[in-house]
Order: sequence, then structure tokens, then C-alpha cells
Amino acid sequence: MLCENLNAAAAVMTDHVENALREESPSSGRGAAAAFHCIEAAISKMVPATPKAVRDEDPLAVWSEAYNTLYLDRDAYPGTPPVVPGVAWRGNFQAYVDRKLLLHNFGHAAAAYTGFLSGRRYIYECMEDPSVRAVTAGAMYEVARGLAVRHADVFTFDENRAWADDLLRRFHNRALADPVVRVGRDLRRKLGPDDRCIGALRLLQETGLPLDNAARAVAASLSFSPAGEDGVLAEDREIVRAVRRDGPDAVLSRISGLDAVADAAILGQVTREYWQLTARSPAAFCQD
Repeated sequence: MLCENLNAAAAVMTDHVENALREESPSSGRGAAAAFHCIEAAISKMVPATPKAVRDEDPLAVWSEAYNTLYLDRDAYPGTPPVVPGVAWRGNFQAYVDRKLLLHNFGHAAAAYTGFLSGRRYIYECMEDPSVRAVTAGAMYEVARGLAVRHADVFTFDENRAWADDLLRRFHNRALADPVVRVGRDLRRKLGPDDRCIGALRLLQETGLPLDNAARAVAASLSFSPAGEDGVLAEDREIVRAVRRDGPDAVLSRISGLDAVADAAILGQVTREYWQLTARSPAAFCQD
């Protein structure tokens, strides 16, 4: 059971297993790997860092929110899936992977990136800021509509909007105390060609829908370099420096795989949003 925020996780894992089997026994190949089944999962339960005082008392303690539905790929299960409390088996599973990555994960990241520019340290503080919440919710509703077009046989917009509203409520959970740094860091991965941020923009481009708020959230990510915070990655700081030096379009072309011609609309809108945000929040864009 693969619990990863990764597109085509089953194919990736199966390739690794088959390659390992071939190295051990060249005659193995797919025959041996046929007994190995990967079940993809779409996990929506948020698990922030456990507070130090709690870890000191119990190193195995894990804090998480009270959300307990686990979506699993019904079609990948060999035979009839077992009935397990809390498990929701679903066919057409790519739709659920897309919804988790592009609606939940991107929405979470959008809150972190736009909240950073407003000086917020925790995700619940981002949700208490009307301007941050507006951009986050707007981006999530844009994606909710795009998912309803891409996966019209699985979702309706109203279903996706209700999912987004529930996530926004859960992002507001003060007890989680989820740091903006934790949610936003690792820009190279989160701005990767198939990950949450660029995946959301490609979805909206593909479906011909507006991407105003989504583009603003991605533009905010290009300044994400919190000063004096634990957990900030050195590579994230270097990406932000590269954006200041070379421009947002050049950096997105390098690390996100966006094409100057095919993705001209995305690059143009993110770039415009970036310079507008720079003008509004110059102090945030000067941190190093």
C-alpha cells in the first residue's frame, strides 16, 4: 500500500522492484514481480510535527487531525478488496490521486506561500487572514472546477467544492499548529513538472479555465525563503535567489518543465503575479 503524494506511484514502485529482481536473478523479470501488488492510496489526513515536549515523553507519539478516511485503488487489488473500517475502495483511482495532489496538497501549499508574504507562521493563522484565505480558497475552487472537467465521470464541481470547503475548515485547526515552513518547503519538488503547483496550473490550462488565484499562489512560492526559521532548506533559498537574479519565467522553465511556447499563458500570468506581489510586499521579497 503506497502512501505517497506522487503521481503513478504504483508504476514507479513496480519498476524499482522489477529492476531489483533482475539484478538478483536476470531470469526473474516480470514473472516474479507479478506476485507483487501495489495499491495506491490517497491520504487526506494531516500529520504535522509532534511537539518536542510530547516527543520527549513518548518518542513514538504522533499528532494528527481527526480525519480517518483512507481512499485505496480498488482496481489494483487482486480479487475482492476486504471490508475495512475507514477504507474507501474506489475505481478510476487517478481521479482521487489528482484530487488529493491538486486540491488538497496544492491548497495547503497555496496557504503557506501566500501566508508567508503576510508574515504568518502557522497555517491556521493563514486561514485567519482574509486576504490569504481568499487567494487559497480561490485557487482551490479553480482546481475543483478543473477536476470536475477532467474527471467528469467521477466528480461534479459541487462535490469538489464541498471537499475544498471541508479542507479549508480543517486548515483552520489551531490544535495542529502546522508551521508554514513545513508545508511550503522543498520548492524543487513542489514546483516539479508533475507535482501540486505546476500540476494545478496545467490542469487549468488543459481545461481552459481561469487560473488567476492558482497563478498568484505559485508566484508567491517563488519568494518562499523564511528568515530565521528552523527547517528551511538551503536549496529553497538558492531557488529564490535564482528567481531574483534570472526572473520567474527562467527559473520555472528550468525546474518546472514549462515550455516558453506551449506554456506561454502560464508563464506569463505567474510572472505578472510575481512582479505585482513584489511591488506589494517588497520586504518579504528581500529576505535572504
